[in-house]
Amino acid sequence: MKSVKKWLPVLLVIVLVLALSVPAMAAKGEYVTTRQFLKVMDKEKEDYELVGVDDDDDEHVVAYFTGEALGDAVVHIYFRPDLDEVNMRCWDIITFDDDDYSDVLEAVNELNNDYKFVKFTLDTSDNTVSAEMDSFLRQGAESGEIAYDSLIAVEFLANVAYEELSVYDK
Repeated sequence: MKSVKKWLPVLLVIVLVLALSVPAMAAKGEYVTTRQFLKVMDKEKEDYELVGVDDDDDEHVVAYFTGEALGDAVVHIYFRPDLDEVNMRCWDIITFDDDDYSDVLEAVNELNNDYKFVKFTLDTSDNTVSAEMDSFLRQGAESGEIAYDSLIAVEFLANVAYEELSVYDK
């Protein structure tokens, strides 16, 4: 019991130091534009994971969100090494039956006519519909905000698309 009392203050100090250092251990991207984006994500308390640089030299971030209609979903975000572009993909908004192909194609075309910056795609290899957006970034502090605004648009419109397409979701 005496040794527990002796080590308890040391243990409390260690826990306190670790707790205070958590913000300092926040994810740091390799590319400037990624770092600026993650700074905004942290400020907005968004849920994400920094995956890292992939084989195509894109820095990959995964953002998690919950859409009112869509439920839990993921947006894959790819920052280019030339620092002037970010690509966002929200795959598998729905999965549909072969019999619904024509109706889903018509609905996807309507979505693409209604929403100019986010593109909806239909993949016949696995019968899914996805949303994607590519944004131009200017190097500078505002690139994090631009990428974040793009993410919000993708999340919002993926949810809108699900509302339109949910009747075909299997």
